[in-house]
Amino acid sequence: MKVLFVLEDYLIDPLGIGYLASWIKSLHHEADLINYEAEDIYAKLNSYRPDIVAYSITTGRHKRFRELNEQIKSYCTSHLNYTPFSLFGGPHCTFYPQFVNSSDAIDAICIGEGYDTFQVLLESLSTNKLIDDVPNIRTHTQGYGDLAPLVNMDLMPLPDRHLLYKYQKNQENPIRSIIASFQCGLHCSYCVHEDTIILRIDGTTTEIKNLNIGDIVVGLTQKGTQWFCTSSIIENIWKTYKQAYKIVCEDGTEVICSGDHKWLTSKHQWEHIGSSPDNFNIMSITGNTIAHSKKVIRYIPIDGTIPMYDITTSTENFIANGLVSHNCYAPKYREVYELGSGFKNISARSPQLVCEEARQVRKEFKTHLFYFQDDVFPVWRKHWVDEFCKYWDNGPFHIQIRVEMIHEDIIEKLKSVGLHGITFAVESGVEKVRKEILKRNMSNAQIIEGAKILRKHGIKFRMENMMGTLGESYTDTLETLKLNIQCKPDLAWSSLWQPYPGTELGDKAIEMGLFDPTSDNIGFDFFHDSILLGQDANRIKNLQKLFGITVRYPFLLPITKILCKLPPNRIFDAIYSHYKKWAYEHRLYKVKPHLRGSKQMEEK
Repeated sequence: MKVLFVLEDYLIDPLGIGYLASWIKSLHHEADLINYEAEDIYAKLNSYRPDIVAYSITTGRHKRFRELNEQIKSYCTSHLNYTPFSLFGGPHCTFYPQFVNSSDAIDAICIGEGYDTFQVLLESLSTNKLIDDVPNIRTHTQGYGDLAPLVNMDLMPLPDRHLLYKYQKNQENPIRSIIASFQCGLHCSYCVHEDTIILRIDGTTTEIKNLNIGDIVVGLTQKGTQWFCTSSIIENIWKTYKQAYKIVCEDGTEVICSGDHKWLTSKHQWEHIGSSPDNFNIMSITGNTIAHSKKVIRYIPIDGTIPMYDITTSTENFIANGLVSHNCYAPKYREVYELGSGFKNISARSPQLVCEEARQVRKEFKTHLFYFQDDVFPVWRKHWVDEFCKYWDNGPFHIQIRVEMIHEDIIEKLKSVGLHGITFAVESGVEKVRKEILKRNMSNAQIIEGAKILRKHGIKFRMENMMGTLGESYTDTLETLKLNIQCKPDLAWSSLWQPYPGTELGDKAIEMGLFDPTSDNIGFDFFHDSILLGQDANRIKNLQKLFGITVRYPFLLPITKILCKLPPNRIFDAIYSHYKKWAYEHRLYKVKPHLRGSKQMEEK
């Protein structure tokens, strides 16, 4: 069978498509891709006649690909006398699976990884079998197929680079993407006060601040609508300082938690209270038995910030002051796969295989720089880093990590084998916004110190920032600008917040009635506009466009403040795009000629 991946114009290597294409070919099927902006899609349909047309989509771009799919299926039906099967995947489908019902032309969507999905789907379609047993899919008539386990990436074929580089522009791009690890180990929300009483499996109790990783507490497991007590191992412990609320139940039970903390309610759902405790009943436990629900009568905000803890357990829940509590918020991808918290759950590839892949790529394609697409490059694994540094001889590379992970020893070690640049996200320069809204527990002092270390060692770096987060004001975004000016990055990257359905903040915006996820009015990307910027919308949009150049040339700050009062306009758009292009080419990704060649690391 033939699979055709339909993509828009791309510069960054779409590694996911490359991996799937190699996998499909290893199963003795055919795979191809088309950049529909560079090639005639209808001519391709005539010559290739795909059995499956596949799309990997993000929120915002989903509208364009949905319309394109409708056009493709209509054309094939009317002109080619057959109708290909359409399969959508990517973040939008995983975060917002209701997308499958937005068009009759969508045959199925894939939730999470697509390896087992393609294997079973291709077999089913080629033998005219029903697709009910295809893992990870959802159709108009059925819910999720069984979720296939995550694959061991060391055992999978490498991305089909010849397919990814079939267009001249991609062949000539000297920056090659690669990936060393999958998933993300960071959970970005915290739960209950440090004095909260946690029930151990032996019947004793202790304050949450006294627990240790490896301790065994009481957790719950669900069978149907019934919940049963079981042993639950503490896998991680998280601490921060943040605003909290006191919950008071009708029987006098009290607990202090963050506003987004989730409890098991009498409806057998995990919910947070929100703005009002009306009709909110939390399930409780007596001894080792689920007893009854306790009615919440008061929900009281506490002034200032206080010490807050969360434990991550093997059951993803625990008992707090006798009430059934969930772990911290988990990103959707981890929820789908029921992954535990912490970096130990990340699938990191063999460092030797990563280095060998890079060696092969550099041998076949012009390469000045490798860009690691990992959400967080695996610097937390000392042995992995040691092995990587032992085998890496592939020249300059750029990684993404958290700013809290920037330490002298790690930077020195990676620089010795070619580390050229680092990207880390700040998002907001206001600690309260960053910690309480975005759940990013790092201080401004940590950010400034991390930037200082990178400048000391001559590492290029990009700081990523997000303007107009839910509840953030124009004044707040100016603080973000000032923090970037202090840090002096090679590129101060700025975007506009979008209320993506399925994310915590997006769902909160929906809950507050600020956004209707079925309206399809979310922006194409997060650089040009946002539908939820409030009364400061125009000033925030303008600041986002002038952000990078103002960080680069701080003397412009007074002028920027004046310009932000004007209506958004094409001149600001042009400043934004031209400066960003210049900063990429002449700052962040500029590699000295003597470091580009294949002989760079031979003296190791």
